[in-house]
Formats: sequence, C-alpha cells, structure tokens
Amino acid sequence: MKKLLLPLVLLAIVTISTLQAQQQQIIALQVGDEVSFFSNLDSAIIAAPAGAEIYLPPGTFAHNPTLLIDKKINIYGVGHYIVSTYTMMRTVITGNICFVTGADSSVLAGVYCDNISLGNSSSNDGLANILIQRCNIGTLSLGNNNSEPISSSIFIMESVIRGAVNGYNAVNCIFSKCIFNSTVTTFSYLTVSNSIFLDYYYFGYYEQFCPIYSVSNSLIQSSIFHRSFPDGFRYVTNSAFYNNIFIYNITAAQWGENAYSNNLVGISTSNIFVNHPSNSYTFSYNSDYHLKDISPGKNAGYDGTDIGIYGTNQPYKENAVPFTPRILQFMLTPEGNTINLNTSVEAQQR
Repeated sequence: MKKLLLPLVLLAIVTISTLQAQQQQIIALQVGDEVSFFSNLDSAIIAAPAGAEIYLPPGTFAHNPTLLIDKKINIYGVGHYIVSTYTMMRTVITGNICFVTGADSSVLAGVYCDNISLGNSSSNDGLANILIQRCNIGTLSLGNNNSEPISSSIFIMESVIRGAVNGYNAVNCIFSKCIFNSTVTTFSYLTVSNSIFLDYYYFGYYEQFCPIYSVSNSLIQSSIFHRSFPDGFRYVTNSAFYNNIFIYNITAAQWGENAYSNNLVGISTSNIFVNHPSNSYTFSYNSDYHLKDISPGKNAGYDGTDIGIYGTNQPYKENAVPFTPRILQFMLTPEGNTINLNTSVEAQQR
C-alpha cells in the first residue's frame, strides 16, 4: 500500500505548492496510510509520532534555532544538487539538526543542511542506527562529549561533509562513498570505504593537513586522499589502510602502528579525477569525481572496482537523487474552473 501511496503524496506536495504560487512550502507527514500536510517543519516534527515519515519538497525550510528530533522519524528531501528541472531543485534545512535520546533508527536523506549533532548534552547523546544518506552537511558531531554513553552503528552514505567530523569516541560507524572537506576524528572500529578526502584541517586539535586523527581499530579502504600531510596519521593505531590513493608519498615510518597494503602513493592530482582542479581542496558541484581512464585507481579497489566514490557494485548515485520516487513531468493547465494535471513519476531502484 505504501509504495502506491508515496507517489500520490509527492504529487500532492507539488500540486499544493504550485497552486499556492510558492507562498509556502508544503510538508507531508505520513503515518501508515494516513497523510497530513504542514507549512512549518517544527510543527510537522512535533505532530509526528514515532515511526512517521516526513517528505519535504524543493525549497528552504527554517525552524527553531535547533531542530530537535527525539523520536524515530524518517525525513526525506528531494536531494541537495541543483539541476534544471523543478523536482530536482534541492531541499535545504537551515540551522542545526540535533538527534537526541529516543531518535534511534531515524533516517535523514536528500537534504542540504547546516550542522548535525547527536545529542546536545551528556544525558541525551549516545544514539544508534542513524542513517544519513545523500545529504550535504556542514559539520557532523556524533556525540556531545567523549564520555559514556557513546554513539554506535551510525551510517553515513553518499554524502558531502563540508566541515569536521567528530565521533566523540563513537564505535562501529560506517562512512561509504562520502566526500570530506575536513578531518575525521575520535572513532573506534570505524570503516571508511570508497570515499574522498579533499582537505584535512580540524581546527580543534591544530593538526593541519591531518585527514584522520585519534582513530583506533579501524579500516580505511578504496579511498582517495587528495592533499599531502607530511606529519602522517596522528594518533591512529591498530588500523588498516588498503587499496587507497595518496597524493603524498607516505613513508613506512609514517604508517605508524597500522597495517597497509596495495596503496598507491605519490600519485599526481592530474591523474585522478576527470574534472577537479588539482589545487582545489573544496567540494564543487561543477567537478566530476569519476576517475580518469589513465588513473592508476581504475579497478584497483579492494573489490576490483574503482577506488573512490564510483567504485563498488552500487557506486555514488548521480546527482545524489534520494530513493523516493522522482517526478519527471508536472504540468498544470487551467481551463475555466478546471485544472488539468499531466504528470509522470519515476521509481528509484535505490
């Protein structure tokens, strides 16, 4: 029933928003087969029971200084890329988003947002099973401090993270096909795979050009490190680096107490991406992060596919389109007191 209902919900959002001439953005709250509509994101969150789903159309959504999520809830936007068609204009949530106790197993997908944190005090952090997928995020903090309770099993997939990532001692977290603009710090049993580190600077520790800091018992594989870091990995122990590309020619001593094999070191930036300035360390929507045909990273990942975000059997999805259905055509034609609607919807396989 839900698979049939979802395209109708999305069509309703677009129809209402269009008829109101963009005076307000319409938010859909779905609970089972029941759907209600809101014009304010805070109101939708408050009204949503645990397990509800919220669908955001294209547009910018402001809220209280911090959007507090204290229940299991799934929030879906239309994506964070800006392209030409109406339905693929991005969804933006302004201000900070904070998941607190009770929000375990929530989902956030397809939005451009500011800072995300798990907890805003030592008594309400330590969450589990949060999925953030195909988003563009400011900074990401997986806790409030380094003491118990700590977060675990946090999954960040196919996302851009513009600022630092602080795990606050989180464990068993996975970053897959992500693009980082700063340092990833303070994790245990972390997995980073098929990702891109464009820049490495975490101002809190004054460790300039250090991509991974204070991480233990972790696996980093099939990823691209796009900037030199002569000091090597700082406080990274008992971890493994397999099948990665490094601009810097790392020496044996700089690997420290870590395992390493099949890494490509000292690779020129001109031999990596199809289109990204060699001296640019910031994510750009104008860049093409596929590997060049001449890149040594082609088919050199741990699974025999490309190193970077376009490896694995499910590579980074173009334009990071969420897994909710996409409206391809939407035309309203007024005829007297009647409005004719011509539309088509494309299901997403993933």
